[in-house]
Amino acid sequence: ADLGGRVRFKVICVAAAVLFVAGSAVAQTDFKPLPGLSNLTIDLDSEDGRFSTFIVHDVCAISALKTQLQMPRIGRHSQYGPAATISLRNGDKHVALQVGGSRNLPLSVKLQTSTSDVVQVYARRMNANEKLDIFIAWTAEGDVQATVGGQTLTINLPGGVRQLHFSGSTGEAMFAPTAIGNTGTATGNCPVG
Repeated sequence: ADLGGRVRFKVICVAAAVLFVAGSAVAQTDFKPLPGLSNLTIDLDSEDGRFSTFIVHDVCAISALKTQLQMPRIGRHSQYGPAATISLRNGDKHVALQVGGSRNLPLSVKLQTSTSDVVQVYARRMNANEKLDIFIAWTAEGDVQATVGGQTLTINLPGGVRQLHFSGSTGEAMFAPTAIGNTGTATGNCPVG
């Protein structure tokens, strides 16, 4: 059987998908931190089995963040694995970039949404005390691009982003330096009233 045509078609489709994602990626060079939000340290040190959260409630002037994650202490708990999470939220819907979640090292890095069972896994993994570069940008429509270790994945949050959460569980998650800003324009997702 001649499979040449089908194989060539699959290669062309994959190449087109890669070019589409690469062509639509937001350049990190376009990122501009907001005044007073260019050199934050978000240090979430939680007892084993507990979690801590830092929340940015108003993101109408924000469309991106840049940070470096380090986990100086990775705890142990019988039920909860260590995790560091950045989540973009809209009510009960969210998109989450999570490092960890299991008790095995190195920790996996994944991107997921509450509106789908699809979990995208990054090639990069993380051990204790390693530094992981993270860049996340989003549009008013909720299109999210998350870059970790040079690999960019995309996902959608229906209705756009309304809040930004940094969380740490069963260990220490340090997001530093963290810069919060935009990539040229605000998202326009400002509350009415």
